[in-house]
Amino acid sequence: MSGRSVREIARMSGISGGAISDYLNGVSTPNLERLAVLAGAIGVSAKWLVFGEDLQVNEAPARYASDDFLYVPRLDVIASAGHGAIVERENERCRLAFRRDWLSKEGMLTNDLAVIEAKGDSMEPTISDGDLLLIDLSQINPAIPGIFVLRNEDALLVKRLQLDLHGQVVARSDNQAYSELVAPVWEVHVVGRAVWAGRRL
Repeated sequence: MSGRSVREIARMSGISGGAISDYLNGVSTPNLERLAVLAGAIGVSAKWLVFGEDLQVNEAPARYASDDFLYVPRLDVIASAGHGAIVERENERCRLAFRRDWLSKEGMLTNDLAVIEAKGDSMEPTISDGDLLLIDLSQINPAIPGIFVLRNEDALLVKRLQLDLHGQVVARSDNQAYSELVAPVWEVHVVGRAVWAGRRL
């Protein structure tokens, strides 16, 4: 908040002071629309509000520069393909190289990518325990079915999302041993879409 009061943030964003106080105290979490509004009002990126760091690739050191490859930050974060993994650290661990032409062909925005690790078996056989996931942080709309990373309080989850006929979000696991979850769209906090998975053989 950079020293601003709750009242100032409320005036700048148009969100009530009571709601902002609830966010600060952990009583509730802003939905996607409010997350974007808050980020714009206080002059930070939505990525910073989600991950705690901007990690702008275009500000990377020269050793990461390449015409053919983009070096995507590998975050020290675990997303659970199971019952939920607590997020303890979200620092950059290293960077992984992806071909720029492939990323462009897939329509990915270069400044909105991150790599994280999956933990658990709920997305087997599509995603296995220990797989690395390339996440497009710009894709947060569950209206387009796919595999997404969700934030649930202090945990990140990996689930397959789609909207049902009533406009609610259905979160499914590829492993049939896990039951599906259904929630209103405003209660689902999408971090980004999983667009690639790599694993150790």
